[in-house]
Amino acid sequence: MQIHAAPLALIALDGTKFAGSVSITRDELPHHPDKTFWIGDVIVAADQRGRGIGTLMMNAITAHAAEIGITDLYLYTPDQEAYYRKLGWQTIGRDPANGEDNVVMRYCL
Repeated sequence: MQIHAAPLALIALDGTKFAGSVSITRDELPHHPDKTFWIGDVIVAADQRGRGIGTLMMNAITAHAAEIGITDLYLYTPDQEAYYRKLGWQTIGRDPANGEDNVVMRYCL
């Protein structure tokens, strides 16, 4: 991984303890060749949930993406559409990735 181009990952720490992570991947869903940069691996440690770490990580990764010249980000989720909408993401479709009924969302930077 690197920090100045995708793919990349950010890790949140609480002191030296893992609190969460988020990444930007490339070409996550091959049947969406027009969508290059994808948010993935949004993970918040169970004992860290409810503290706003996920929102902080999403804000940090989108700001960093803008800094390195990414203009559009995508993600897919089976059950967190409302959460991502609150962060400014727009639903643009559906996809059965990984055998689940997912919404595909877009964030314009």
